[in-house]
Amino acid sequence: MALRAVELWRGGIDLVSPFRTSFGTEASRELLYVHAVGESHAGWGECVAMVEPNYSSEYLENCVQVISRFLVPLLSSESSAADFISSSAPIRGNYMAKACVEAALLDLTLREQNVSLAKFLGRQKLVSPQVFR
Repeated sequence: MALRAVELWRGGIDLVSPFRTSFGTEASRELLYVHAVGESHAGWGECVAMVEPNYSSEYLENCVQVISRFLVPLLSSESSAADFISSSAPIRGNYMAKACVEAALLDLTLREQNVSLAKFLGRQKLVSPQVFR
């Protein structure tokens, strides 16, 4: 794998219906994506952190900072998802930020190797559910 660039993309969506939890109600979501660009393919990772640290101690702006300042500098042009897991181990916590970068690197690697995520995870064959009438 030849990693050429890592970009952070931000966006937002309105939810089809409000999402209510004991922490509050959300009608929209701000989103953060990591885009890992290789020689001929690209991979994506999505950060699941919310805007405010109500559900978790991680929050979106914190993830932007951790990814930009601490995680991206750990990457080299030959970094794989496995390499990233090892090199990011000394950084405490920040699991949502780490997972976002790891997902982008894994997506890039699998696309370059033309391997589906299902196959990578060990799925042997497609199983269709039987329909009873």
